[in-house]
Amino acid sequence: GMSGGGRRLRPESEKGNTVALRILKCCFMGSGGNSSNVDGGDNLDDIGIDLMKGMQDCRPLLESLSSTIVLGQGMSDKAILDTIQLLRLLLRSDSAVSEQFVMLPDDIAKQFVITLLLWDRGVATVTACAAADTASRIRRWTEDLLLSIPSLSRRALPWLMEALERIDCKSEATEEFFSAMQILVQGEQKTTVDNSEDPVDPIVHRPDLPQLRDLSSAVCRKIASHPKRQQVVDSAGGDVSTEVLGGCFSLLRALVESGGGAAIADGVQLLLDAYSATRWSQTMDGREGRISRRNEALVDLMGAIFEGYLSPLNAATGPIPSSTEDDKSRRLGFDVVTAAARACDSGDGYMVLVDRVNGIISSTAPSLRYRWGHNVSSDDKTSHRGGNSGPSKFTGLKNQGCTCYMNSVLQQLFVMPGLRERLCSATLPAPLRSVGAGTMAKGPELVGKKINVHWENNSSYEATVEGFNEDTGMHIVRYARLPVQFGGRANISQEEVERLPDEMLEEFFLYQGRPGKETGIFEIVDNKATTMDTDGGAAGESSSEGDKAKASRAGQALVKSGIKETEDEAHSRKLFEEVQRTFVHLSEGLRGRCYDPFPLVEASACLKMEFEVWQQNDASEYAVKLLDKLEVPLKRWSPDHFKYLENTFDLKQTKQKVCKECGLKTNREEHFMNIDCQIRGKRDIHEALATMCEVEVMEGDNKVNCERCKKNTDTVLQTAISKLPNMLVLSLKRFDLDYNTFETVKINSRCSFDQTLNMKRYTLEAAEKLEQAEKGEGGGADGTDESDGAAMAVEGMRESLTTDNDVMVNAEDDPLSSLPDEDYEYKLAGVLIHAGVAQGGHYYSFIRDRTASQSKASLGNDGTTDGSDDKWYRFDDEDVTPFDPALIEQECFGGKVKKEQKFGNGQVHTVEQEQFANALMLFYEKAKPSDPHPPEDKDEQDGNAETSTKEGEEAPMNVEKEADEDSALKDIARTSGFDAFQPDVQSSNKTQCWLDFLLSTDFQHLLSGLIDSCLLFSQSVGSDGGSDIGTDTMDLSADEDGESYSRWHIALLRTILSYVFNVLLHSPERSQLISWERKMVKVLRSNTDGAKLFVHELARGTNSVSTNWLRKYCLDCPEKDSREVAARIFHAGIQTCAKISQEKQALQSWSEAWYRIRQSFDEDIRGRERRGFRIMPSSVKGIEQFHFLEDITKLEQGASSIGIIISFLNQLLEMVPLAWKHSGGMYCLLRDMACVPGERGAVLRRALFESHVANRLAVLSTRGQTHEVPALIYPACSMRYELANALTKPETAPTTHMMMGTTHRTSNQQGPTHGDICHLFEAIGCIACHPCMKMDPVLVERTLQGKTSPSLEFTEEAKTALVTLYSDWARGQKLLTFHQFRGILRWLDDFDDTTSNSEAVNVYKKSGVETGATAQDGRALLGITEEVFLAYFRNRAREAGSVRILADLHSHGFRSNLTRRSDESRYRPNPSEGEFENYESTGLDVMEIIQSTPEDFRAGAGQLDKLSQYSLQNYALFFMAHQRTYHGMGEYLLDFVSVLYKATNVLWEALNVYYTKEPTWQHQDEDINVARKVFDLMVTLRDNRLVDRIEYIMRGGGHENDDSGLARAATELCRSSRNRDMCRRYLDTIKSLIEEHDNVKQWCRENHREFAEIHHLLYPQAVRHHQRGYDHRDPNAHSDDSDMYTDDDDDPRLGGDSIMEDPDEEFATISGAGLAETNGLYQRTKEICDGLPVYRMQGTWRGRPCSYCLFRCRLSNGEKKWFISYVPQGVKPGTTKDVDFYCADPVSHFDFPPEHGWVRSAEGVDPAPTLRRHGRDMADEELYGDAMDEEGNMQGANI
Repeated sequence: GMSGGGRRLRPESEKGNTVALRILKCCFMGSGGNSSNVDGGDNLDDIGIDLMKGMQDCRPLLESLSSTIVLGQGMSDKAILDTIQLLRLLLRSDSAVSEQFVMLPDDIAKQFVITLLLWDRGVATVTACAAADTASRIRRWTEDLLLSIPSLSRRALPWLMEALERIDCKSEATEEFFSAMQILVQGEQKTTVDNSEDPVDPIVHRPDLPQLRDLSSAVCRKIASHPKRQQVVDSAGGDVSTEVLGGCFSLLRALVESGGGAAIADGVQLLLDAYSATRWSQTMDGREGRISRRNEALVDLMGAIFEGYLSPLNAATGPIPSSTEDDKSRRLGFDVVTAAARACDSGDGYMVLVDRVNGIISSTAPSLRYRWGHNVSSDDKTSHRGGNSGPSKFTGLKNQGCTCYMNSVLQQLFVMPGLRERLCSATLPAPLRSVGAGTMAKGPELVGKKINVHWENNSSYEATVEGFNEDTGMHIVRYARLPVQFGGRANISQEEVERLPDEMLEEFFLYQGRPGKETGIFEIVDNKATTMDTDGGAAGESSSEGDKAKASRAGQALVKSGIKETEDEAHSRKLFEEVQRTFVHLSEGLRGRCYDPFPLVEASACLKMEFEVWQQNDASEYAVKLLDKLEVPLKRWSPDHFKYLENTFDLKQTKQKVCKECGLKTNREEHFMNIDCQIRGKRDIHEALATMCEVEVMEGDNKVNCERCKKNTDTVLQTAISKLPNMLVLSLKRFDLDYNTFETVKINSRCSFDQTLNMKRYTLEAAEKLEQAEKGEGGGADGTDESDGAAMAVEGMRESLTTDNDVMVNAEDDPLSSLPDEDYEYKLAGVLIHAGVAQGGHYYSFIRDRTASQSKASLGNDGTTDGSDDKWYRFDDEDVTPFDPALIEQECFGGKVKKEQKFGNGQVHTVEQEQFANALMLFYEKAKPSDPHPPEDKDEQDGNAETSTKEGEEAPMNVEKEADEDSALKDIARTSGFDAFQPDVQSSNKTQCWLDFLLSTDFQHLLSGLIDSCLLFSQSVGSDGGSDIGTDTMDLSADEDGESYSRWHIALLRTILSYVFNVLLHSPERSQLISWERKMVKVLRSNTDGAKLFVHELARGTNSVSTNWLRKYCLDCPEKDSREVAARIFHAGIQTCAKISQEKQALQSWSEAWYRIRQSFDEDIRGRERRGFRIMPSSVKGIEQFHFLEDITKLEQGASSIGIIISFLNQLLEMVPLAWKHSGGMYCLLRDMACVPGERGAVLRRALFESHVANRLAVLSTRGQTHEVPALIYPACSMRYELANALTKPETAPTTHMMMGTTHRTSNQQGPTHGDICHLFEAIGCIACHPCMKMDPVLVERTLQGKTSPSLEFTEEAKTALVTLYSDWARGQKLLTFHQFRGILRWLDDFDDTTSNSEAVNVYKKSGVETGATAQDGRALLGITEEVFLAYFRNRAREAGSVRILADLHSHGFRSNLTRRSDESRYRPNPSEGEFENYESTGLDVMEIIQSTPEDFRAGAGQLDKLSQYSLQNYALFFMAHQRTYHGMGEYLLDFVSVLYKATNVLWEALNVYYTKEPTWQHQDEDINVARKVFDLMVTLRDNRLVDRIEYIMRGGGHENDDSGLARAATELCRSSRNRDMCRRYLDTIKSLIEEHDNVKQWCRENHREFAEIHHLLYPQAVRHHQRGYDHRDPNAHSDDSDMYTDDDDDPRLGGDSIMEDPDEEFATISGAGLAETNGLYQRTKEICDGLPVYRMQGTWRGRPCSYCLFRCRLSNGEKKWFISYVPQGVKPGTTKDVDFYCADPVSHFDFPPEHGWVRSAEGVDPAPTLRRHGRDMADEELYGDAMDEEGNMQGANI
């Protein structure tokens, strides 16, 4: 028998029981007893079954087994596991055994279960982790035992309910306990435990309603007993475990799901009472209808959990940081709220929750309106430099760039509790606080008033307050247009400015301003003031003039209030206000957050620092000047607080003169805020202080006049401190002048100081005591002369000051012993550090926290502390971190430190380095502070006053007299800093807490759960439930109306939309944004009612400012990710809404209205003069007959919500020139709207085109280069950059931390980003042309498997396109050969023959693998795999951008949307001719697209109207698209637009560029290249206007006098006196067009008379030359890879003939060469080298027949030369196999071999030859003869 029963086990019995347990286990289970699973691997073995049958009564065994656990102490965990395992098998063997176990006496079974379910050994040893794991197994096995035995599970719930009351809230071993209770409540069952494959029996019994009600009461009581959040925050032990709380929430959710409101009614009341929460069921009455009675308990439960636990606010305690909560328990709390909402009938729970969340969002969203990149506690939980985690006790200060000097001083002053309290409680007259701060007129009172608003760029701008939003508290303001100087270099006209629209309304907190813009300071301007201040106070005034104007207006306001204030007093008072504001924010703000003291920095300009306040200054200088300025308002308005400030810092120094002859003492007292300590050559602070008090004897020529002796006498001068302050500030003079270089240097020498400082020896009292002592020793009582006593006193003072601080002096012999030390004792309170050099560095502070000691003193303690006031902190701008005071010597003393340097050979070298971070200011706090109001005798005060006056010291200001002067103002109300700023701080704290709450992952989890649980993803979503936001998950082209949402579905959707656009998109978490984007897109695509609701909200929002989501994310939002996510959500809603029949019909009517407007403007353009053009409206709202189409009150009666949105986007486009930085999202939205497939897409594209969106975008892209007609009709979009810069108010951006200088300004000087320009041209192309012009993304951010951080990877579409390219060139092989890869690179725009070869070599050297084949020379041929190929282009995309890859793919036949052009548009009909050139293929593809999908081509329009021709057929537009995106985009755009009309506009402008652009030294520039590309595109676009375009290019406009065409202009140039470079440009262009385009050649043959005069100059060749060889592009071409390391020329393509007749052969004669074999007649052949024909002559070389060649060759360095060489048979000229004899440089711009300038080459022999050409074509001199002057200009020769 086992020991147990009812008695306590002895240790020896416990060991025996452990052995007995093991034996019993083996007896019953056999080998299965060794299993680690609770099942033991098997049931009872045969012996165990026999033993069970032989036992008549199992109760003794069961009692013994359970008693060992219940009563045992110290039993091993292994033995406990054996016991559980054995019991489980015994109880499962027979139901009777389990009933016997339950009926054991003394509730042993209950105690057994509860003890083991809450088992926690609590071992605090090195094996704690292992012990905790074993304890967890014990609890899990017990849970399984409980749930698998029916007799136990039926009785367990009351047991566990009773145990719940006794569980400690701090327990961390309750997971299994609550899991078991949850399963018992729900009747569910775990299938396995610890990977056991044996399923346990399901629980059939469910608790009845009374049991559930009792359990809910117990659970709610436990939740209510958990420590409140504020108690957790303030507890000394830190955070309390919330595992019990989380378990209670899980159990409460199970109760809600099982029993509904009836089960939890009693418990809810307990929670409401504990949390003092309001019943949500009552708050909803009257707003959304009365809550059903059966739902009241559930709704109240939601309110109790939400308000009492989840909410970051509590009415009794104020804001509570959310960081103290356990994330798991918070999420479980949200789950309870969700479950309760789900359990309510009729959506009551959802309606209540939505209403509460809407209230939170509406109260906090206004503060987020202009804050972007806001993260949850991003500014209070992370350390920017120190890496400290968790919130600090103190709040940091934001560095404005170089204001660390200011922050370090302010933080030192702030941590002085008494000073902080007195400064913040000081009062100022309320009217004074209104001037400049804008608080006199509030809210609606400002409406209609003109104001001057101060901006961070130090300028003021005039504005008008046009409204006030009562809901948000923001004012609606319209700024006046900035004054513009007409004429000047920018040549701005008045008409140009007058045609611009008014500035848009702005809505913001007028008293706070916006980041980078307003400072929150403004002045009300009345009509008189406005008239008087037109020069100094007008909009856009400079900082100096603006300050004068503001001072004038401020003075006028002060006169009205009856208060007189000088300018200096006003500046001082404003500075004091900002100090109060800063200290209140630091004191009352949330813990650890960062406050931005920008207004204080700005107000500090009145201190007149050595440098501007935005630059780095001396912290000592700032401290002194700041305290001096604070005295001014305190003296006048708060005398008592001034006395406190004076008593805190005022130090009096007495300079004493003692005559050595008569002993006359003369004292002169001075006031200081600090002591300047000279530290050069001083070891410690005492030596520095002794220098201040050194005694100086003035004798000889330096004698001083004595008033008593009436002559100059020897005089002793000494300085001592006559009054010590409560806060002693010592400034260490570390900055000094180097007299050798006359530069300021920093002294980094060591100067030590102690934690305590006794100032007795430096005081005047000490000097007097020493003097008395010296008189006593010298026998002063027996008539010794005073002068002798004075001399002896001087010597005593010298000895006292030079005595070592560590030498102990006998108290009886020390004359200073009578002065109590406590009156002179100081304790170190702070150290201000400067790290760096004299020219720049960084300031920060170490400060001792005295808050605890002050609070003890206020409670009346005896002054002793427990060390809590010795906590030190490092204040480093935004970062406040704990600091160890033991490191003060290391961090603050300075000097040199030894550092070891280890070298590679193992040697260690010790060097001394200066410490550049050392103490600059020391703050010592008096151990026994003096009373600021000491009781003094009035007569004594009067006497002191007379004495000081008599000594010549200026009397201090008489505060009482000043008070008498201001007695008339005594009735004016006054407010303290707390009164003025505390409400704002509290409101800010509340808002910040709610923002953190809304952006937390737990709250997002709640909303995400609501979306899923409310089935917003309805059945209309596709079966695949696609999560890819780039594809439709349903048939979006079908015109069907979806299911209708219920009332609470609509309410929930409104809330989610508000949350996403007003809160979530302000967050910088990209992963969150993408996740929510997918959900919202899916929601809006799944139901038309939801999409309609959303689109109507967008339409209504266009009439407001703060709720205008379109403006917010299309123009104002600075976050790129947020803009693009918002644009995609907008698009999803509009796309779905457009399939509603009513919406589609309304949009078509709206488009028809715009079509009529377009027609009227087209008629005006055809019939009116330029100055008669009207301005195109941005909407139809202003046109009476169409007004109803944009009436937001009639969205259900014919008004078009989508039309309203498009019109507002038109209005935003007109604002882009002044706000282009954040407009990229709008272009994406317009592009996506134009890419909707199906009939709806056609309707949307027509609406966009008819409303002039494409025209506005085109004009916007060209701006100053726009045609004059659209420039006048769209004046805002065509605004020139010079005018935009003049009208733009510069915004500020903070500088970096260590940057020396002022705040940067950002303006319109820089252009949009490359991505924005690409989106702009995408939108133009998709609207005006075809959706295929959308550039699909190439890269996407993705986290690869096995990686922790995301990287940029190819999209599936881009990867497919590149794999297709690889397969085409590999021709079925596994590897891509060198030749094939080089061929791919040669077709890319940024590679030529040389660079493609070297690039391919690099790739193959690095990643090539052997193909198994060999070259002719035996070398192994290399190849690259598909992975290497993709990796190469992926790296290329990452470095050069996605557009680079689109350009690469375009070169190989892909469109912008990554689809491929057809074979017919890529390959020529004759396979031997290879592929078309890119521009040819593009034109063919355009014609195929138009013929295959005419409905997608500009909504099926046939041709462009006149205005669109001027806007879209613009050479500048094509130039921008060609140069700023990639060539393919420009080619498609021009081809599409040209099909609509005959493209005369763009051709005329291109010809004009050709004619007016002067040749440069580079021969051609980008303008000429792009114009040439226009010609190529226009002559290859094979439509019915092809011949017209060729004729226009060659002849010009078509009339006889038009000489703009190429042929006519070339003829005219040859006739006139123009330089030959211009002639050559035209001739070369005509010649290349003829040779490269058969249709041009055919036209020239038919119109050969156009070339009669210049035909002989065109030099027509009989070859058709292509810049790229056949192997570059043709995948079927064959080549040997043995030329991997060579740079052979491309094979030419021969063919073609003259435009009229075959040319005569041309010859060149070589003569006079030293190598006679090279002399002779060379004949031109059809062979081409470097683009020119090769001349050959047959001869002999070294006795063998050979062919001598005359050719031009391009060298490896890019230089070109003509050669006379021997070329072996079968080898092309220009290789290393040539034998060169002579060479010459080519003649500039001519393609003929030079006659002179030949020099000997490798095998040549001097003298060098000369050359003469003859034949039909003329040489250069014969061409122009004497018609050229020396500069190459024509002199009028008759060609």
